Amino acid sequence: MAISTYECEPQCSGSQPPMLAGTNSTRSMQYMVKGLLTSFLISLPGFTGLASFEKPAFSTCGDWIPISYQGSTLCVSPDYYSVDGVRTPVGMSEALDIAEQENALLPTPKMVDAIWEQADIKLSPITMTPGPEMTSVAYYQRHHAMIEEQLEGVDVQGLLIAGHKKDIVQQQVEGKVTIYGWHKSDGKPIQPVYSGHHDEYRDYSHGLRLVRWADSH
Repeated sequence: MAISTYECEPQCSGSQPPMLAGTNSTRSMQYMVKGLLTSFLISLPGFTGLASFEKPAFSTCGDWIPISYQGSTLCVSPDYYSVDGVRTPVGMSEALDIAEQENALLPTPKMVDAIWEQADIKLSPITMTPGPEMTSVAYYQRHHAMIEEQLEGVDVQGLLIAGHKKDIVQQQVEGKVTIYGWHKSDGKPIQPVYSGHHDEYRDYSHGLRLVRWADSH
């Protein structure tokens, strides 16, 4: 399977080789104490230590992960939307339907930045050869399998994972899907805010992650 250089829509940022980045939060320290991530952290070439900011309490968001955002607590789904265990992109209408069912919202680009900054596990983006097949289920499955290889041997229960998909964010142009993200290990997104595709377009690089304010569920 061919893996291309980083791909994105127009006005992309620069690229760099894939690397598994380190865990970076107070919550990660709590798991380290329990012995769940110790060997994993030691083996990570990109491990940069634990962030100094304080995380909100675990109980605030149920199964979702609390992060601090603009002085409030934002509850974040731990990973991207999946179908039958496979991370699967969706069009804008389905994204909004799922958000409504979950009493949640699509994130804004600034929220996506905050999610990446406070993620426990930062995965490096993995790209595949662009072309017509990038919108196929087979590509979704193959990309999912490659992400799972990065996470092999890691207990991700209760941890926030980021960096492995472009986010479907709140729509900025009527009739278009807006995407943003795929952060590199230096925190710079490969994909700037982009609204060039029709609203039902999706490909393997897109992911749906939902958010809600802590007092909204």
